[in-house]
Amino acid sequence: MRIQQGWAVGIAGGFVLSAVMAMARALGVPIHVEALWGTLIFPERTLPVVFFGMVVHLTVCAVLGTLYLWVMDAVNRGGPRVGILLAVPHAVTAGLALDWLPAVHPLVPLVFPAPGAFMTGFGVSGVAAFGLAHVAFGLVQGVCWSPRDSHVDDSTNLDGVPA
Repeated sequence: MRIQQGWAVGIAGGFVLSAVMAMARALGVPIHVEALWGTLIFPERTLPVVFFGMVVHLTVCAVLGTLYLWVMDAVNRGGPRVGILLAVPHAVTAGLALDWLPAVHPLVPLVFPAPGAFMTGFGVSGVAAFGLAHVAFGLVQGVCWSPRDSHVDDSTNLDGVPA
């Protein structure tokens, strides 16, 4: 059951991350996370490929959400600060991986501009968008965490005796 919570909150965080990146695009930062995921497999940037990329993006976020949940369960702490703290190693890993994107993605830099580490290739606004997106993801994970024993078991009455 906890895996379902991790996946659900991870997907919610993925939508928030995508929303932050969409706002960055509106401000001129040329980052297209979903299109990058989709064109990693399929060479043309079409609507079905971008949709496939969104599915991949949300799946990755679901796995990461489960990892965040596992860590928060292990330390028995959650909340906004813990979520943001967990976003730091996530952002560092993702930020460093972006520097390798031209080596692994067939359309970078031919179709998509190379973002560089931490999206430094897009200037200060790219780095800010990258950081804000990961902070927002961690914030969603931390805020949605609840201790294992906090769920209500409908099969028992108030005294804990099975109904």
